[in-house]
Amino acid sequence: MTKKISRRDFLKITGAAAGVAVVTTVAAEVVTPLIYPEKLEFDENVSLWAPAQPLKNPALAEDIEVDVAIIGGGYTGLSSAWYILQRYPGKSVAIFEARGVGQGASGRNGGMLLPQTANE
Repeated sequence: MTKKISRRDFLKITGAAAGVAVVTTVAAEVVTPLIYPEKLEFDENVSLWAPAQPLKNPALAEDIEVDVAIIGGGYTGLSSAWYILQRYPGKSVAIFEARGVGQGASGRNGGMLLPQTANE
C-alpha cells in the first residue's frame, strides 16, 4: 500500500526543492569565477570565406510588417525562407540576423553559403 501525501506536504516539499535549486544556482554563480578566473572569449568567424561575404545590411531604422519573420541567417533560416517563398510567392519574408549570414555554426563547418562568388 502506498503512502498518500497531502497537497500541503507536496507544496512544502516542492517549495523546499525549488529553494535548494535557487541557492545552488546562486552559489554556482558566485563560486565559478573563483574556480575559473579567466573570462571565456569567443573569436569572430575567421573562416577563409568570411572576408568575401557580402556587406551586412544596416539595422532596421523603422518597424516593418511582414508575413513571416525568420530569426537567424544560418542554413535553417535561409532554407526556410527559400521554401516559404517557393510555396507562397505572394508572402513577404524577412530574415533577421544579429551578425551576418552564416556567422554562427553554419559558417564554421567549411561550407559556403553566399549569394555570389568572391570575384564578383
